[in-house]
Amino acid sequence: MGEDNGGRLGLGVDCGGTYTDAVVYDMDSGEVLASAKFPTSHHDLTRCIDGVLGELPGYLLRLSCLACLSTTLATNAIVEGKGGKACLILLGYEAAATVSPFGARVIRLRGAHDVRGEETEPLDEEGLRAAARGNGEWADAFAVSGYFSVRNPAHEMRARDIISRETGKPIVCGHELSMQLDAPRRATTAAVNARLIPLITALISSTLSILYKRGIRCPLMVVRGDGTLMGAEMALERPVETILSGPAASVVGALTLSGRREGVVIDIGGTTTDIAWVSGGLPPINGEGAVVGGLATRVEAIDIRTIGLGGDSWIRLSRDGSLELGPRRVLPIAMLPGGEGVLEDLGRIAASRSRWPLPDMLTFWIGAGDGDISACDAAGADLSRLLEERPLSHLELKSSAVGAEESLRLLSMEHAGAVLRSSLTPTDVFNAAGESLVGSAGLSRAAVEAASGLTGVPPPELIAKVKRAALEAIAGEILVFLLELDGRDRTLLERWMGGGETRGVKLDLRLEAPILAAGAPAALFLAPVASFLSCECVVPPHMEVANAVGAVAGVVSHREEVIMRRQTDETWRAFASDGICDFPDLASATSWAEEKACGLAEEAARLAGAGEIERDEHADDFTVYDSAGNATVLERKLTVRAYGRPRVSPVP
Repeated sequence: MGEDNGGRLGLGVDCGGTYTDAVVYDMDSGEVLASAKFPTSHHDLTRCIDGVLGELPGYLLRLSCLACLSTTLATNAIVEGKGGKACLILLGYEAAATVSPFGARVIRLRGAHDVRGEETEPLDEEGLRAAARGNGEWADAFAVSGYFSVRNPAHEMRARDIISRETGKPIVCGHELSMQLDAPRRATTAAVNARLIPLITALISSTLSILYKRGIRCPLMVVRGDGTLMGAEMALERPVETILSGPAASVVGALTLSGRREGVVIDIGGTTTDIAWVSGGLPPINGEGAVVGGLATRVEAIDIRTIGLGGDSWIRLSRDGSLELGPRRVLPIAMLPGGEGVLEDLGRIAASRSRWPLPDMLTFWIGAGDGDISACDAAGADLSRLLEERPLSHLELKSSAVGAEESLRLLSMEHAGAVLRSSLTPTDVFNAAGESLVGSAGLSRAAVEAASGLTGVPPPELIAKVKRAALEAIAGEILVFLLELDGRDRTLLERWMGGGETRGVKLDLRLEAPILAAGAPAALFLAPVASFLSCECVVPPHMEVANAVGAVAGVVSHREEVIMRRQTDETWRAFASDGICDFPDLASATSWAEEKACGLAEEAARLAGAGEIERDEHADDFTVYDSAGNATVLERKLTVRAYGRPRVSPVP
């Protein structure tokens, strides 16, 4: 490929659960010019970013006028309970109000408004100053949440000014992250955001250094959980909005690569499968807020269903030939180093007459390479170094004099990330069937033969059982998700899919919309699923890096809402994100709201990095009718969306 190109080039990077993907993308022609994958190391994402960029042509990187990043950082931090030190200031919350502070230090102060936006208790400014001074040295960031701040943010804004002046530390207000009611969830969101600030600051700082080192001089954007983009500066202030960044990027990427505007987007990676329904060309948004790791937030993120099934899912076999697929990820046997030695081990495993559980029999251990062994004792560190040299099968481990002791130690080392477990996976099964080539197909075939020897199930039948289990798991989750089935309905569906007794009733379910595939192993998994559901399966080119394409193909967008409510004296009050205003009638309130919402939306989109901005708007009325059928509007919600492609730097 020559160095001459006429389009504007963008760099897209996605830090996924198994691999970090990157593409150089022609933003004018929609062509992927180069792509690469690099194993993800969760404790050091910047190493993955640097590694994957090293696989791309340097001259294309230097011609990029935009860089976009989607990251698992926020999602993983929430699931693992990690983050910096944060102080959460609650204003006007009663003592009984339940808030999940996500490890933040909580301080409750006076200062309240009611649902109409009227002040019912003045802000305790002296208490606020004392709290700021008392926590300013300790805290990395602050969060402030007023109980009815979405009806009047005056106290939050005043508190922000005081804390900023007293401490100079980053601070976020609840109303800046969500204008929805549900004060406890809004406070939780603010606390999570504050704890994530140090983590995202470190990631963005390191990423900018990597880009600079590689001669990439362009703006850096970050993918939000709704699939839109924001500038790195805004991401530093609102890292919580990157929750589900990766799945959102995959939906945008699948739509971009397929050219479709409607369908079921299914992204299959090494660890998980994400399912989303798309209509009208826009990612679906969960209006209730994202729930991650059991923590409910008010972050508007993609409406997606995730299951623990991917190319590297652990296939746990039983002696009777039954199996369990996922949700845990392991290293495929095909990826083990030391080919001849592993082949010999697999032969011994197949011939073994041990009655150990089959998942153990088919397990190998290997050093994590970049894993953290600091928490290991001396014996554990020695074992980790041994596993760096060659994989160790569970059979060999158990046969050694110190096997029992070492096997217990390995479990704790695995939990610490110092060693990896390897076993039979769908990747191995597809390799053995001759349908893919990932790593060593010979090792995969030997692994399937070993599993066959242990279970008595012939290899072709074993391969078919794994494929059927994957088909039923994915097809079932698609139907449960799209049909919104409850537990009882799901049981009936599973019985029908499994060919169980249905008393003469035959169900004929089919999808009218296509399946849009994303992710490296997606085509292998989804072709039989589409056949089972009698629908089209669209497998676009470069679908293995759809997440990275989605990162760079997204738009900057901001939605602003103004709510107008009829008051008891027949006047109207408008509630905007920067305050309230009263009007004599709905017409004047609407005129003001349109100007206010448009101005705030455009300003926010511009601050987020948008270039040329477009707008769309709509109004929803809550109307009641009297006995004569006469209509009265009690509330009007005006929503304005300002959006546009990101600003780019001049081509070098």
